[in-house]
Amino acid sequence: MTNPQDDFNAYLKEQLSLYGSVMVPVKASLFNRIIHPRYSPFKLHPNPEDEFCDPSIGPNYGIITSYANHYTKYENMKMGDVTEDSRLMVEKVRPDGYMILNGHHRWAAGLRLGLKTLPIKIVNLTQEEDVEQMLKASKHEKRVSLDLDEVIFADSTDTPTEKPLGFPFSLRFKERIRRGVPALLVKLASRGYDIWVYTAGYDSMDHVQALLKHYGVATTGVITGIGRRGETHKKVSAHVQSMLAETYRETLHIDAHTILRINNRTKEFEEYEISGEADWAESVKQILAGIADNA
Repeated sequence: MTNPQDDFNAYLKEQLSLYGSVMVPVKASLFNRIIHPRYSPFKLHPNPEDEFCDPSIGPNYGIITSYANHYTKYENMKMGDVTEDSRLMVEKVRPDGYMILNGHHRWAAGLRLGLKTLPIKIVNLTQEEDVEQMLKASKHEKRVSLDLDEVIFADSTDTPTEKPLGFPFSLRFKERIRRGVPALLVKLASRGYDIWVYTAGYDSMDHVQALLKHYGVATTGVITGIGRRGETHKKVSAHVQSMLAETYRETLHIDAHTILRINNRTKEFEEYEISGEADWAESVKQILAGIADNA
């Protein structure tokens, strides 16, 4: 009698040998992302740089069993039972199929149960060549950088937000924007700053660009998936940071509590504390006004 864990480990090893060194991310069209809410687990490939595939760490079979029980409870995950958090985050790759970004244990549970399809969300993460193209389109020597999840997006239950987009855009864009952020970014752009947005999450680059465009914000750069693991990604991240530093004389980094003004040539910086949680954007504007007066 074969051991299911041994069978899965053999399948995982086979998948990594077949696809691990040849997968190349490619952009998925909006149409492609809409028509594939579910996909065969046999067309989903493990990410060789994820700790799930690291022999010294490997899959947690307790977690796989828990997901298998969950899938069985909800009749193998019918679409009506699928939440956004249930979907496996995947990226389209050549030569075929999709690479798993987040959800390896759910994928393994689906394989164990012999499910024909699993719920997925296809995203287009920022690649190194995307950043190169963005930098070619840059217009200024200064940039402002903001974190998408910490600064731009907000929970409307405890933070004032912009009005949601109207129908039909509200069907695609469900995120809420912190009140005052669009006007703040438009003002910074008028003062000669390129707008760069970052997220460690697996948001599609084009989705973020389109969302902010609906609020009147033209971004120069959107970098998604910066939380990805692996030595390859670390090297890419270091190269991206080097390109940014070479392109921009100054970086204005705005997070939820502070503003850093960084001279990319001398590495000197000035730090300003943001006060006034109730009107965050107005507090930021006042600090920026002081910076402009002292420039």
